[in-house]
Amino acid sequence: TEDDTGVLWFGTAAGLCRYDRKTFTYIPIPWSDTSSTWLDKVYPIVNPNEVSSILQAKNGDLWIGTNGAGAYRYDGETFTNYLADIGAKYEDGLQHNIIQGITEDQSGNIWFTSMSHGGLSRYDGETFTQFMPEDGLSDDMTRTCFMDRSGKMWFGFNGNRGSGLNSYDGQ
Repeated sequence: TEDDTGVLWFGTAAGLCRYDRKTFTYIPIPWSDTSSTWLDKVYPIVNPNEVSSILQAKNGDLWIGTNGAGAYRYDGETFTNYLADIGAKYEDGLQHNIIQGITEDQSGNIWFTSMSHGGLSRYDGETFTQFMPEDGLSDDMTRTCFMDRSGKMWFGFNGNRGSGLNSYDGQ
């Protein structure tokens, strides 16, 4: 992601990497201990703390999605964790919420996908609202989100279990 000052931000297995067009700077995200015997046995290559998505919001904050520890808001100094406690509880009793997509809509809402049976979450600047199949989604494992030029939101799923692509026009 390129921020509004031209700095490039990269998500890595070790956290964030900031590139100011001269120097690469590693910025560790707070470590969330989501390790377990079950996770190590079933998904031994999954690093729940790796950064899998990044968005710079209009207010300048960076939103960071992880591969199992939810999302973080980074204001340049402090990380605040969100959405770590949504989605299915797995056999180890933890949620491992994977956020692969983050998008800001025309109204300034931030949308987060969940590949851990958490559907979609929308942040309006104060509260999070979760959307699930009972709200109209075709699946609760959402892989990607995108806003087109007209402002319509698009949500993509794995395509298995009868899901595929959903759109949302704000109503």
